[in-house]
Amino acid sequence: MTTISRALDESRGALLILVAALGVSVVAGVSLLNHPMSPGTTGIALAFGVFIALGEVLRINLPGDGETAPIGAAAALAFALLGSVGDQKPTITIGDVVVVTAVGGLLGAVPHVVADRPLGLDVIARRVLVVGFAALLFRPFYTRVYEYSQHHPVAVLGQMTTKGLAVVMVAIVLAAGLFDAALAALVRADRDRAPYLPSLRSEMSSLISLGSAIGATRVLIALAARVMQL
Repeated sequence: MTTISRALDESRGALLILVAALGVSVVAGVSLLNHPMSPGTTGIALAFGVFIALGEVLRINLPGDGETAPIGAAAALAFALLGSVGDQKPTITIGDVVVVTAVGGLLGAVPHVVADRPLGLDVIARRVLVVGFAALLFRPFYTRVYEYSQHHPVAVLGQMTTKGLAVVMVAIVLAAGLFDAALAALVRADRDRAPYLPSLRSEMSSLISLGSAIGATRVLIALAARVMQL
C-alpha cells in the first residue's frame, strides 16, 4: 500500500490514464472492425459522435487551471446508457461506446489545436475510461435476459419500466462520477505536484457541484431518446 501511495503522490497517474485509455480504445477499435455496427446503429452512433465533438469544442475552464467539456461528457455517457430510440432498439456494444467517445473527443479537440490551445488529452482519456466503465455496468445487462428457471424468468435492464431504468441509470452515473473524480485527482496531483488524497477531496467537491448537473443531463438524454423517438 505504501508503494502505491508513493506512486500516486509522485504524480505518475496522468501518464497511466493516457496509456490505459489508449489501450482500451485500441481493443475497442479492433472489436468494432471485427463486428461492425448495423446501419441503424451507425446512424445513431454518428449523431452522438457529432454531439460529443461539439461538446468538446465548447470546453469550459475550471478553477485551478483545469478544463472540462460537460456537454461532451453528458453526450458520451448518454450514449453509453442509451436503450431504445422510439421503437428501435439499437445493438450497442461497449466497444462501440468507447470508439464513438474517443473519436468524437479527438475531432472536437482539433479546433483547440488550430487555435493554439491545449489538446486536452487528459480530459479525453478520462472520458474514454469513465464512459467505458459506465458501458461495462450497463450494456451487458440491458440486452440480455437471464432465467433461473423456465417458470421464473428474471428480466434485467432491457425489460424494466422507464422509472426503474431511470433509477439504475442514476446509480451508474453516480458510480461513473466517483470513478471520474478518482481519475481527475490523478491528473490534478500530476499538474500541481500535490499529494493524491487532497487532490481527491478537491475533485469530490467539484463532483458534488458540477457533476450533479451533468449527471442529470446524461440520464435525461438517454431517457428522452427512448420516450420521444429522438
